[in-house]
Amino acid sequence: MRTFAALAIYVSLASATYGADWAVTHDQGRKAFIEHDFRSAADWLRQSWAAAQTDAERAVSANDLGAALHELGRDREAQQWLQQSLEIGKFANAATSETLAATDRNLGDYQQAGDVLRAALAERTNEGNGRARLLIALGDLLREQGKVTESRRLIEEALRIPGIAWRREFDARAALADVERNAGAWQASQADWNTAAAIARQHAAPVLEAQALRGLGETWLDLGNNARAEPLLRNALVVFGNNRELGANAIAAAETDLAQLYLNEDKTALAEESMRRAIQTDERWLGDDHPQVAFLLEMLAETLAQSRRLDLARNYFARAARIMAARFGEKSAAAAAVEASWGIVEQRFGDPGQAVALYEKALAALPADPDQEPLRLTLMERYAEVLKTTHRKQEARAVLAQVKSFREP
Repeated sequence: MRTFAALAIYVSLASATYGADWAVTHDQGRKAFIEHDFRSAADWLRQSWAAAQTDAERAVSANDLGAALHELGRDREAQQWLQQSLEIGKFANAATSETLAATDRNLGDYQQAGDVLRAALAERTNEGNGRARLLIALGDLLREQGKVTESRRLIEEALRIPGIAWRREFDARAALADVERNAGAWQASQADWNTAAAIARQHAAPVLEAQALRGLGETWLDLGNNARAEPLLRNALVVFGNNRELGANAIAAAETDLAQLYLNEDKTALAEESMRRAIQTDERWLGDDHPQVAFLLEMLAETLAQSRRLDLARNYFARAARIMAARFGEKSAAAAAVEASWGIVEQRFGDPGQAVALYEKALAALPADPDQEPLRLTLMERYAEVLKTTHRKQEARAVLAQVKSFREP
């Protein structure tokens, strides 16, 4: 998400007039940023930081340099500048906080990202559009962590804010569509994606429209309708590839969607090619230990297993599991999901005994969270199935009895 804020409130709080050197270098940096020349923007904004004479100037330069570094994928550096901007400004500005949370998220620190957004929401200065953007960012963060109920509540709260800008409404509709898609509410998801696309079209924003249509394509893909999904996904990939407004991760996401489409059509070689391109893109953009990379490694592992290349698949599963455990902890939904996927592959193509061990590890890792109960029950059923094949029928019956007790009203 692009964020370049002039932070006018700092200007109004400053007692001194901006220095001429600072104004010239900052304006050059701002111009380069708007033109998507982020390297030049970062160079100019470093000069503006060096020329700054007041806290207001330093806060603006730190914020805008952090935003430019974020766009360059240099999130560790961006994080430091954005934190400095907030410290100098003495309050949690919405634009700066949102960008800082995005850098934390890219670095895999979801707890810190959530803390940043919640602190900003607690500030009375963040109302209207500022509050909406923070609610949407926090809601989308929670969606990615599987906390569907809270995610939906926050995004819907943003939509209820009167008079929000069209871009905020687009972001909220897109985020809500993702929540609904992940929850299997297909019609609601399609309606929100179509609304988001219409908003983008009305305001002549082709890249945003492509984002929305890609989301709609993903929904058709989830429904198994490749014919409806493919043109939407291919058109989005073309728009993303031809436009500098989005980062490389948008291209990686579109490649991943096409890989899933190829898998649905049993074109495993094409799927593998798309996934490898997506992994390479995300590794360059996000780093080789990012959760998004782990997700793609898991997907590639499942594809390789279908081709009976189990040893290679296990290597990718193991790497994905290490990334998720390192980022979220060994006892987390993210770590459990990888172990569960690996267990399914071992149950279907490999070693039942290994599947039992993986299911046990996944169930032990899964947090006691109502949003995780559907996954827990599905895992318990699969666990019981594989227990039967390893001649542990009595244990299997006990597990199934637990499942039944959970599902009975």
